[in-house]
Amino acid sequence: MHIAREAVLAAVLSSSCLTGVAAQTQEQGTRFDVTHCYVADTVVIDSPSAYRAQSLHQRGVLRANEPGGQFDNFATRCVGAVASIGGAPLEGRGYCEWAGAGEDRVLIRWTAVAAGRGSGVFIGGTGRYKGISGEVSFQQIAPTPTLEPGVVRACLHNTGEFKVP
Repeated sequence: MHIAREAVLAAVLSSSCLTGVAAQTQEQGTRFDVTHCYVADTVVIDSPSAYRAQSLHQRGVLRANEPGGQFDNFATRCVGAVASIGGAPLEGRGYCEWAGAGEDRVLIRWTAVAAGRGSGVFIGGTGRYKGISGEVSFQQIAPTPTLEPGVVRACLHNTGEFKVP
């Protein structure tokens, strides 16, 4: 009887230690580093000396910058708008969905603070990303020539960290 109580106590302590390790790992978050290349259809409202506003409807793909990295080969779609009033730097806001296999999806709310640079936060997810939280920052890699009026092509370097419950 005394041995059985010690075995139960050892099992409880072992389980508590493992739960603590899992929680500690979860609290640290998971880093990611991806390249996001996309094409965007745009609609422009423009008065050359006063303002320029532009809608964006993007479609693209993510490629992890490390083999087997997070979000590798996820499809993307984004909506948003950027504007410059009175010659001020461009500002923008919008949302992006990154979609992997099955129901593995995340939703990001982004803000652009300069042409080709900005940040975002994970605001939702499904599948293995349900309950996701975290941050992402992005910067345009290099200017990409456009071939057609009203179409923008670009690649962004995205880095960040996320947590899932």
